[in-house]
Amino acid sequence: MKTKVAIKGIGGSFHDQVAQDVFGQQYTPLFCKSFSDILRKVSAEEADYGVLAIENSLAGTILENYRLLRDNLIEITGERYLQIDHNLLALPGTKIDEIETVLSHEMALKQCQHFLDDQRIMNRKPYLDTASATQLIRANEMKGYAAIGSLEAATKYGLEVLSRNIQDNPRNYTRFLIIQKVNNKGLSLKKNKATIIFSVEDKTGRLAHVLNFLNSRGINLTKIESVPQLNQIGKFDMITDLQLPEGQQFKDILPDLYNYVEQIKVLGVYESANEPWNK
Repeated sequence: MKTKVAIKGIGGSFHDQVAQDVFGQQYTPLFCKSFSDILRKVSAEEADYGVLAIENSLAGTILENYRLLRDNLIEITGERYLQIDHNLLALPGTKIDEIETVLSHEMALKQCQHFLDDQRIMNRKPYLDTASATQLIRANEMKGYAAIGSLEAATKYGLEVLSRNIQDNPRNYTRFLIIQKVNNKGLSLKKNKATIIFSVEDKTGRLAHVLNFLNSRGINLTKIESVPQLNQIGKFDMITDLQLPEGQQFKDILPDLYNYVEQIKVLGVYESANEPWNK
């Protein structure tokens, strides 16, 4: 039986590339128009897993996706890093000086601003995702339009590559999370990383106490960021990625961690992926 995986966008998207890497090319994709739709399909068990972009090395964290994870019965069971190479794609025979409008996901447009400025292409329209923009131009034979997308999308939808690797910075990576409904079996037994969301009392030194405790256990914080709490003005949750020392299990520190926090939710304990910039 094929594994059903909810992804944002359509075939040829970056989410699709990650899903193929994790589950193989024979997985069954469930295409979603939004991140919240991915969470809905996984929560309803319409999908076995979901692939969820969570942060980009240039554009930063997608905080809304952490809110979705916080507010749903979903757990993280893995992660992947994907190098994002953007390309300018258009109908075959199009010349770059004929392009008047560029369509793509808003993040892709932001990541290619220098190139678009140099080419004086000022009309930039956000679209659902990179692959859908590619498909739209091909399906409607949109002359004077270009998409920013992957080489896979260009091949899949029959567009010509006008310029390769147009992102502002070549060290452009996106981190994706593999998610599933809570209490399902995880992907790996090598669980050396945890993602948690916690809050502390609004008193001097409370956050420092948490950090000191983690440091005393030899735990490396690879991420810490705040998210405003819903319906609590001035209150914040802290998103934290914890890299566990070899041989240590997160369940062993959790009881003591409760002594330092007001509330805590464990979003997942999973095997960390190799960070590509450390290779």
